[in-house]
Amino acid sequence: MDRADIHREFLTLLLGLRDDRKIRQVRIVARLYNDELLGGDSTANTYVFLPDLHLVSEAAERRYRYGFRKLTPRRLIPRDVLLSELGARLLSLRDTLADRSKLVTVVLGDLIDVWREDSQTNEDVTSMVRRILDECSDLQNLLLKMGAGSLRARLLLGNHELWNQTGVINSITLARARKGHLLTVGNATSVLATHGHIFDGLEEMLDDRVQEFFVERFGPRVSGKTRKLDRRADRKRATANSGPRGDPPQVLRSLTEAELLSDWVNVWATNQLARPADRKRSHRFLPGVLDLADGLRQGRQAALEKLDLGDEGPLPDLRTMVIGHTHHARISVHRDTQSPDRDLVLMDCGAWIESCRFTGERAAVPSCQIGILCGGDARIYQLDPVAPG
Repeated sequence: MDRADIHREFLTLLLGLRDDRKIRQVRIVARLYNDELLGGDSTANTYVFLPDLHLVSEAAERRYRYGFRKLTPRRLIPRDVLLSELGARLLSLRDTLADRSKLVTVVLGDLIDVWREDSQTNEDVTSMVRRILDECSDLQNLLLKMGAGSLRARLLLGNHELWNQTGVINSITLARARKGHLLTVGNATSVLATHGHIFDGLEEMLDDRVQEFFVERFGPRVSGKTRKLDRRADRKRATANSGPRGDPPQVLRSLTEAELLSDWVNVWATNQLARPADRKRSHRFLPGVLDLADGLRQGRQAALEKLDLGDEGPLPDLRTMVIGHTHHARISVHRDTQSPDRDLVLMDCGAWIESCRFTGERAAVPSCQIGILCGGDARIYQLDPVAPG
C-alpha cells in the first residue's frame, strides 16, 4: 500500500473527530519524511504511539490541581471521551488496513499513575490498578484486553507505574509492560520505543519511593506546565551545527492541506560538531539517547540490559527512538556526516496531560498528542479538544 494513502487514512480518522465535535481542530506538531533517517519506506507496519495518560481514580484526581480529566482545579476536559472515540476509530482503521499494513498501537508508558493513587489508598498495586482501570472501562477494553474488540496495545513501563520498586509488573492486567519494545521497518529492526525516564538524570538518581513521597506530599499544590511547541521560536539560538528545520506547526483543515506539507516540519537538527549544550537544546535527553544507541548498535550487554533486551544481541540498524515522559512533543534529528550509521531520530510524542502553546496564540490548549510512523514518514499530531460545555 502506498504510504501516502496510509497517512491520508489516518488523518481522515483524526479530522472525523472534529466533524463529530470531539475536537476543535487537528494540528501537525512535527513531521519528518526521510527514508534514510527512519529506517526505510516499508509500509508493512503502521505504528501509532499514545504517550503519557497518567490515569488515576476520580477520587485521586480530585486531590491534584491537574490530571487526565482536569486541566485546572475548576476546568474539567473530556479527554476520556476523546480517547475512547479515538480508540474506536483506530480499531476500524486497523480492519481497513488489515490486508495492506498491520496497525500496531504502542502505549509509551505512564498509562496509569500509582504514585498519585497510593496517597489515597495505601493498597497493594493490584488493587490500585484494578480500581483505576475499572473507572476507565472503555480504555481498558480498547487498549488492554486481548480480544477482537481491542487494539491489543504494546505496553511500555513508565516511572509512575513503578511502585515500591516493583510496579505494574505485579499487576496481572499490566504484566506485559516492558522497558523497551523493538519495532521493525521492513526487514530491519530500526525503531526502539521506551518510556524515556532512563535518560532522566533525576529519575535515575532518586529512589522511586523518594520521588513518590514528593509527589504525594507536594504534588497536590503544583499546577500543570505549558510547553511551547514551536521550535522555530528559539531560532536565535541556532548555530551552523544546531537549529530548527522546516515549516512551523500548523492547523490542518483538510487532506489537501496535509498533502502540501513539507518533508520537515518543526524539527530541531544537530550534527556531530554541535556543542554539548546545543545537543541538549535540541532535546535534553539527546546526549544520553545517542550514547545508549551506540551501545545497542554494538551489542554492549550493559546497554541491552538497561532495557531488558539482553538476549537480542547487536542492533546495527537502529535509527529511531520513540519516547514519552517529558510531556513535551517534538522531533529531534542528529546526523553524523562522517559515520551515517550513527544518525538518530528522537521522536518525543508528548502527553495527554498538562497543556501546550503555539506561536501567535494567547491561549494554551490541553495536550492531546499522538504519533504515527509508517513508510519513512513520522508525524506528531495535536488534537485540540472541545471546550467543556
